Amino acid sequence: IIGALGQTLSDGEIFQMFHSHEKLVSEEVYLEIIRKKTASLFSSCAEIGAHSAGASQDNIDRARQIGEYIGICFQIRDDIFDYYDDPKIGKPTGNDMAEGKLTLPVLYVLRNTQDAEILQLTADIKAGKASTEDIRRMVQITIAGGGIEYAQAVMEEYRKRAEACLAAFKNAAVSEALRGYLNYVIGRDF
Repeated sequence: IIGALGQTLSDGEIFQMFHSHEKLVSEEVYLEIIRKKTASLFSSCAEIGAHSAGASQDNIDRARQIGEYIGICFQIRDDIFDYYDDPKIGKPTGNDMAEGKLTLPVLYVLRNTQDAEILQLTADIKAGKASTEDIRRMVQITIAGGGIEYAQAVMEEYRKRAEACLAAFKNAAVSEALRGYLNYVIGRDF
C-alpha cells in the first residue's frame, strides 16, 4: 500500500507539472491532481487502518474510497482558505495564485467568463508575472463570481459520496468516528 502510494504521489506531481504550462487547467485535471496528490494519502491511510484492524476486503475497499473522498474534501477546503485573510489559517491570501496555481474556485469563474482582462490576469498569474495587486484583484473577482460557493457545493457532493459509503458500515462506532472526521475536515477553519 505504501509503495503504491509513493508511485501515485509521484504520478500526481508529474501530472501537475505536465499540465502546469496549459493556459487553463480544466476542473477534471484539477480533481485528478488532488486525487493523486492529496486524496491518495488519505485513501492509503484509511486502507492501512482497515487492513490492520482485520476488516473484510469489502470494508477495506470502502475505507479506501471514504479516505479518497475525505482527502478531496480536505484539499478543496484548503483551496477555499486561499481566499480569506485570517492569520489563524496559516497561509497568506492568494498564496496558491502567487505560486501560479489555479484552484477550483477560480477555475469555476474562468469557465464562466470571456472577459479579456480577467483572462489576461489569469495568464499573468499562471506565468508568475502577476503583482500582489493583480492577485488581490483576482481573489476578489473569484469571490464575487461565486467561486467559493461553487467549491463548497463540489465539496458537499464528495461529502455525500463519503456518507453513502459510511452507511454501508455495520459497525456504528467506526461509522460515527469517520463521519466525525469528515465533518471536521469540511467544517475546519484553519
